[in-house]
Amino acid sequence: MTDRCDISELGYYLNRAFTRLVDDLDRALRDAGIELSHSQFSILRLLSRSGSGEMSQREMSKRLGKDPAAISRAVRYLQSQGFIERRQVSGCKNSVSLTPKAKSLQPRIEQIIRAVTTDACREMSSDQISAGLVFLMGLLKYKP
Repeated sequence: MTDRCDISELGYYLNRAFTRLVDDLDRALRDAGIELSHSQFSILRLLSRSGSGEMSQREMSKRLGKDPAAISRAVRYLQSQGFIERRQVSGCKNSVSLTPKAKSLQPRIEQIIRAVTTDACREMSSDQISAGLVFLMGLLKYKP
């Protein structure tokens, strides 16, 4: 790859980088005996970083940019493993919160994430990493 690439290749490289990080994270979690996929982990992380510690499945879908059916499947799995509690608020609206089991596992998961991302960025300078973060945060603000 050259120092300058065509902007039309951006999506390709973002997808490749994302896929590789997700695969590495899934492998690292599995190696640590934590049976969570990236999608399931994303829900736990979102809940742990929310102010109240709980959130509706609809809000999770919106904030993670995931299909509501995918969120529902992940929530069912996490509940079956004892990581989250789900309670019906009204009609078909559920409130989801972390269990003590998930809260106690969170520091270990964060440690694994840090190790995977640190390893992925090992050949980059801190300036390159900072510029990359600014770039990605800018992309998140994009509205077509």
